Amino acid sequence: MSTYTGACLCRGITFTLSGDPQAVFVCYCTDCSLNAGGPFQITARFPSPSLQLHDPENLKTVYTVTSGTVSGHPKEKHFCGRCGCTLFTVPLKHDREIVVMRTAVIEGGLERFRPQAELFCKRRPGYLRPCEGTEEWEEMPVAK
Repeated sequence: MSTYTGACLCRGITFTLSGDPQAVFVCYCTDCSLNAGGPFQITARFPSPSLQLHDPENLKTVYTVTSGTVSGHPKEKHFCGRCGCTLFTVPLKHDREIVVMRTAVIEGGLERFRPQAELFCKRRPGYLRPCEGTEEWEEMPVAK
């Protein structure tokens, strides 16, 4: 079984992920753009039990997005209260069974986890090209 490690920007929160992601995607939705401070985020979906969080200083903070979500369901943004780095999202639509990890916070994640799909492509800025070999979705596909 694969094991991956990562941390927030200040290294106050670290984590271990067991197993490979269920899916890896680029998302251009408004929430991802705002959260990334750029046009998109690259994320990897894992089953919640895959994540082992190490937070000895109790730095993890949660912000719940309650309105305007694409799914119509709330989602939690888990981030470091010291450096502000978002680590993962928990879409409550899935009863906390899924964590959506930012691939950039996983050690080597941007190289290891190649996106399989791009979501909300209608919001992709005209100066960006599609990721080679990915499926393109105008909206969010139904989660498996």
